Amino acid sequence: MNKRWISLIIILAVVGSLGFIQFGDKYIMPLFSEPEQGKVWEYAHGVDRNGNIYYIQQEQEQVFLISLDSTGRQSFKKDISGLVLLNGIFDGIYTDEDKNLYLPAYGMAADSSRITQVGIYRFRDDGSFVSRVFYRSIDRPYDSKFRLISAMSDDDARLYFGFLNGDALDTYAYDKTTSKLENTHSYSLAGIQDHINACLVLPSGDAVLSLENSTLLRKSNRHEDTTYQFTQGKVIIHSFWYAGNQLYFQDAVRGDMYFSSSSIWEPYLAMRGSKVVAENGSITFGKLYPLTVGNAGNVAGVYNEGNLNRIFQGGFIFLPEIGTTDASSTRDLTAWFLLLGIAVGWLIFSLLIWDFYCNILHMRLSMLIRQALLVILVIFLTLYALATYIILPQSEEMIGSVHLTEQIKSGQMLLASAKGHITDETGLELDSTRAAAFFDQLGQNQSLALPGEEQGAQSYRSLKEAQLSLLTSDQGQYVVAASNSNYEEGFPAARMGYGKDFLNGIQKAEQNTIQAMALTGPKGEELCVLIPTGLTSAGSAVVLGLIVDLEVLKQYIAQTTGDLTLYMGLIGLVLVLLVMIVEYFTVHNVRKLKSNVDRIAEGRYEKEVAVSSGDEVEELSHSIHALSQSILVTTRSLNKLNQSYYRFVPQRFLEIIGETHIENVGKKSQAQKENVVMLFLRFRFLGSVGEQSQEIFANINDVFENVAPVVSDGTGTVYDFLPEGFNAVFETPPEEALRTALRVREVLEGLNEKRRKKGQGLVDLRILITKGNIMLGFIGEEKRMEPTAISSEAQKAEPIIRVCFESDIYIACTREVIKELPILGYRRRRIGEMMIQGEKIELYDLFDSDPYALLKSKEVHGERFELGVNLFIKRDYDNARTMFMDIIKYNSLDGAARNYMYLAEHNLRSELQQTTYTTLSELEKIR
Repeated sequence: MNKRWISLIIILAVVGSLGFIQFGDKYIMPLFSEPEQGKVWEYAHGVDRNGNIYYIQQEQEQVFLISLDSTGRQSFKKDISGLVLLNGIFDGIYTDEDKNLYLPAYGMAADSSRITQVGIYRFRDDGSFVSRVFYRSIDRPYDSKFRLISAMSDDDARLYFGFLNGDALDTYAYDKTTSKLENTHSYSLAGIQDHINACLVLPSGDAVLSLENSTLLRKSNRHEDTTYQFTQGKVIIHSFWYAGNQLYFQDAVRGDMYFSSSSIWEPYLAMRGSKVVAENGSITFGKLYPLTVGNAGNVAGVYNEGNLNRIFQGGFIFLPEIGTTDASSTRDLTAWFLLLGIAVGWLIFSLLIWDFYCNILHMRLSMLIRQALLVILVIFLTLYALATYIILPQSEEMIGSVHLTEQIKSGQMLLASAKGHITDETGLELDSTRAAAFFDQLGQNQSLALPGEEQGAQSYRSLKEAQLSLLTSDQGQYVVAASNSNYEEGFPAARMGYGKDFLNGIQKAEQNTIQAMALTGPKGEELCVLIPTGLTSAGSAVVLGLIVDLEVLKQYIAQTTGDLTLYMGLIGLVLVLLVMIVEYFTVHNVRKLKSNVDRIAEGRYEKEVAVSSGDEVEELSHSIHALSQSILVTTRSLNKLNQSYYRFVPQRFLEIIGETHIENVGKKSQAQKENVVMLFLRFRFLGSVGEQSQEIFANINDVFENVAPVVSDGTGTVYDFLPEGFNAVFETPPEEALRTALRVREVLEGLNEKRRKKGQGLVDLRILITKGNIMLGFIGEEKRMEPTAISSEAQKAEPIIRVCFESDIYIACTREVIKELPILGYRRRRIGEMMIQGEKIELYDLFDSDPYALLKSKEVHGERFELGVNLFIKRDYDNARTMFMDIIKYNSLDGAARNYMYLAEHNLRSELQQTTYTTLSELEKIR
């Protein structure tokens, strides 16, 4: 197995480990583990006229709206976590005649058992969100009477509901079409607001309320209030439903379902709670919880069997089982698709890293980086495994055990303090009246200042947010005997919303065994402690139920585990630093040797490679130093040779044709440049330059040595040295070439001053700047080649420069150049058109570097010169001659004006006219 495949296996393992750390707990492990009881909660059920069932499922931090069709198959599962209230409790789903869904929600304050928000949210039957119907901010404790939104009703146009606002019931009508909410009435609830079990608002505006002591109350804004008293024993109506013109309500004690016409107020029994709905005879109508009635009078109910919820749906005559829902999250098909996506992503990401390592890094990493990555990975994975599977679970278990012990002690202390206040004279029999009074006072007293409480006792303070209930058996079911959460005496424990484990725990606690369990209720995960009291009620044992929110404990555990994780991370960091320090000293000499070798590779050979490790690395350093000295000698010889080459072939010339080293040059080394700036420089000696070759070459080279460096420094590339000058090409804008020409003129003045002092002949120099296409390359045979340039502009330049010498023009340029120069930057004048090789070329005089007298004359007479040129072009030779004569009268040194004057005179006298600019000598050649 070669290095490539080994690296792939390592990368797959590393990326897989990191991916498992990132996604394992949330997405991977739940798919392969047994479902945890109580981690998922289903509630807020509703059913429409077609038998489609809707309910809310809460999984950890997510809230889903789920729909099942009439056969029990799931239609959709929509995540509505971002649409509804945070920390929400949901209470029933109402489906109107148009199959719109209305979901009441109550928002809980963080770390508290207080309701702070209430709202109603509207959805379509496909689960899509429509709008928020109603919203209020409130502040009240959460107890059994937390329902502040009444049961709803509707007609073709509007939805009707009520809001229990303290000692008043505010009724509202919501227009389904315009979404307008109207407050229709407000009923006074003075004296009964704390005794309401359930409420329903009818389309007529009437409100039906279920009160304690088996009483129904109907309030109306059209006539007097009416009441109905149940006489067949204890009846607790805990839910209302509206269907067509009927209203349905259920007794929580027996599970009986009643109905009544909304117009004629007379309850009738629709179905007894003892009616068997399953074939095996163990499931009765009263055991279906939660239960909901649709607007067509159809019924849907749920029977809980641990993680499995059996669904029954039909009518009051026939209520068959249609399917089940799994309360765990392991059977969600989307989770398997997500796992598949994670696996594909892991594979693609690993292959990308592998490709980068193989093709970009070429499977090479520095020793320090490779060792560091390996050490960091090993330490990180080791600490992660220790923290995840040993330290953190043990810490959570220990904290949970301490918290549970505190709750048990708190419950026992409460029970010991309360026994004298909740029993009869014997001290063994529960007095329900005294117990109810005690727990009512306990529920109102938020500080829980109980008899016997020690000052600052933490165990009592831990009960401040607890739900406390005395539970006993009555007629075969467990009921509430007294509670601080406003549960009415006789309320079935099965309908408190904690499932079968809660009932099984009560049964075990009756056997004098303390029970503790984590349950999921409407508020989320809660800790339930069931403590035997030693008391009896009508011959049945009494159990104290203590239920506290686990959110505070979770936060404390999260904080503790976060601190542990931080400490583990710091330990890991310290270990990594220690290993890195050791590793640094281990590879220090190797890295030092590498840095010296890199310096040699950069061409710095003088410094000795100083490594004193006393091992093979030091011997290698001596060998490298000897090698560097040998390379240094050879390099210096090569540099001298290259410098000799570059004296004949400029480095910049090589760069223009695309070569980097002169040894690569051949006859095929060439390049064509379009529209580049070219500078042509020619000079003459005013006086003798000597007769001996030594004197002649010395004078010519004297000019070149002063002038050529100026062009090279100005980004120009000099080529074609001639006895009378040279040519240069610029790959920059024309202005750079012009600035170079001006500097050349300045240098020439200094050179002439020196030559004047030495008694040598002065140098007269002219420059032409033009633009055009040029071909650069080498010509010759294989053993002898020279750089050259071929351009039509070079052929045109020679006659133009001759004209410049005879026209007192020191720097000239063509129209193509003048167009790219700043308008106000340089002094200029138009000379006019010249006929060169059958082509008209417009010439300009740039006279910033002219001798002072000539410069001032050109500047003063610039307009007259321009006028004369225009007259000449218009063939008004007489006036043109007069204009140029006037200029020469003031300054006879202006050669261009003098030439124009002679040309005008010639055209006046001769039939063969010269219409373009030239000099007298050139004119004679034409003749």
